[in-house]
Amino acid sequence: MEGFLLLAKTARGAAALNLTNQVLETPGIYCFAELMEMPNIRELANDPSTAPMWSLLEIFAWGKYCDYESHQSSLPPLNVNQLKKLRHLTIVSLSKENKLFRSFSLINLVVFLNESSTTKDGDLKAEFRNSKAEIGSSVRRPRKTNIPYAELQAQVGCTTVRELEDLLISAIYSGVVRGELNPRERVFSVRSAIGRDVQRSELPAIMRTLEDWCSACEALLGTIDSQITTVNQKKAQHLAAKQALDDKVAEIRRNMKLHRPDDAAMDADVPAAGSEKPKKKGYKMTKASFGWGNSK
Repeated sequence: MEGFLLLAKTARGAAALNLTNQVLETPGIYCFAELMEMPNIRELANDPSTAPMWSLLEIFAWGKYCDYESHQSSLPPLNVNQLKKLRHLTIVSLSKENKLFRSFSLINLVVFLNESSTTKDGDLKAEFRNSKAEIGSSVRRPRKTNIPYAELQAQVGCTTVRELEDLLISAIYSGVVRGELNPRERVFSVRSAIGRDVQRSELPAIMRTLEDWCSACEALLGTIDSQITTVNQKKAQHLAAKQALDDKVAEIRRNMKLHRPDDAAMDADVPAAGSEKPKKKGYKMTKASFGWGNSK
């Protein structure tokens, strides 16, 4: 695109018209905002003879194939490359329109953290594991957008399924979309798509979205700070309880030593290791003891 932008600085009238037409048919160029900001290109809209080319450029920047069909009589004809590119851009727009963002959003995370303050520890751990698994699954496996073949055919102007599938395959290889064809279900599963040019009329909505995002970020930071304070308080309480328990154990051990008999006295009654036990004085039993003498 840089080369075309340099040429657009000096191109006027028919030269600017031919330059614009060349940009629209060049493969790999799908964003036209920079070209439309060039003064010489913007002058195309003021000349009735070149205004149709400016309208065609606007369709490539923001519109779809159905927009071209609706005004085909007043627009320049499309060659093969331009037709394919406009159909690719239409697929991108359909992917964005059908996209469902089901990931774990920032606002849901704020709600989760706020509710966690009144949740039991066991329930909180289980809920956090489930939420973490949901976040991980959304990161590892991007959500798909399924667009029916019938809707695609109506929007891009393909008359047969084979023609549509060839168009989808070319869009994938061109890098404008990522996805898989599902002939059995007759849907196109989109994983991601490139971005298109933004109209000035869309800027307020984008700003509102960014403001909502900033508000959600601020709420999340406030909630996290509150949770950090709570955790630090619980940690301090736990350390204090542990210290009190250690002091109690130490006191019990000191009391046990004070009330225990003297170790030296106890050692006197206990024979040393390896020494023989003292023999008890016994009474020797004899026959005479029982009066059994030898009879004479």
